[in-house]
Amino acid sequence: MNRRTILALFLIFGFITVNICGYAQSESYLDTIYQAGDKGSAAALEEEDVNYVTDPEEPPEIVDIPEQKGLPEQQEALNRLQNIINNIMRILGGKMCGTKIVIVVIPCDKIVPKPPAEPEPTPDPTPDPAPDPQPDPDPAPEPDPAPQPDPTPDPEPAPQPDPAPDPQPEPDPAPEQNPGDKPDDVAGMRSYIQQKYGISCTDGDQANWSINQIKAADEAFESLPEFFRNATQVIYRDGPAPSFAPPTVLGYVIVPQRKIHMMDLSTKMTQSLYNALTAAYGRPPTQEEQLYALKRNFQGTLVHEMTHCFQNTYPQVYQSWKNTFNCSSSPTGYGKTQPAEDMAESVRVYWSGGKIQNGKFISNGGIQMDLDRYEFIKAHIMKGKEFLN
Repeated sequence: MNRRTILALFLIFGFITVNICGYAQSESYLDTIYQAGDKGSAAALEEEDVNYVTDPEEPPEIVDIPEQKGLPEQQEALNRLQNIINNIMRILGGKMCGTKIVIVVIPCDKIVPKPPAEPEPTPDPTPDPAPDPQPDPDPAPEPDPAPQPDPTPDPEPAPQPDPAPDPQPEPDPAPEQNPGDKPDDVAGMRSYIQQKYGISCTDGDQANWSINQIKAADEAFESLPEFFRNATQVIYRDGPAPSFAPPTVLGYVIVPQRKIHMMDLSTKMTQSLYNALTAAYGRPPTQEEQLYALKRNFQGTLVHEMTHCFQNTYPQVYQSWKNTFNCSSSPTGYGKTQPAEDMAESVRVYWSGGKIQNGKFISNGGIQMDLDRYEFIKAHIMKGKEFLN
């Protein structure tokens, strides 16, 4: 084998190695949406370019989060029905050699027929009666009779003592203040979050908090234990990615700061997320389904970045994590890139909720995590708080 052949094989091997190691692939968009930057820990789309949904309507953003409607048991029944339909579609699709099958479930209310309309009354053919005769003149007034003498009045009864006075009515109690009431404006929510959690939600570079974004953040804060939450000081609502970060960045934390930067991209629907939702539902997602997915991704990104603030606050816990776990067994593809992201991804999966089954934790999104990681997070990061279904 001559030198040219050896050199060519070496260059081909190096090119393949760079392409494999330089980019962290994952099982799906929903499983891992994070990527590290050069100056700190970040969350980013695993895409080279950002492609938004091209739809006649404006792509949805996490600015109009709908209130949850319907009873929980109704939603649970719909979810079970959807799972059954998905299983049927997979079975029928395999039996019919890939033929596309569409099953549509149309919810409807009980239909009650209207009562039959009553027939209109038949008009009376009888002619109008004769007009009333003229009234008789009033008779002459009769003279008043002679007045009779007044009878002897009865003696006045002895005065009775006045009854005891009625007690004064008690004043109405003061209306109770509902501790669950929260402001409905951004400034009020900022003050509320600062006072309750000690976290400053600040408008950052080229972007501002919307009322529903800050409410989504508050919902995430409320679900987290104080020990974990206190590691975060400031959350900036920034616009496009900074010059030192990839354009697909969702959020980042600069080490050793305890400040989070949430980017515009964390609030918007991208084509890859839309495609993932379409694959998950077996149909194009509705507007409400897109908004709910955006809210959960926004909150998941926030929890991921709060974990980096936790690492900067409690380096001894992070060091213990690095000494205990090998990131090659992280629950997500991006978590396998380095220990810091392994820990942040594992905490995000833990927070997303799920169940323990067959010796593993299985998240609501179907991501599996070993129980050693689960128990470490429970004991040392969440201080016993669990999110099991």
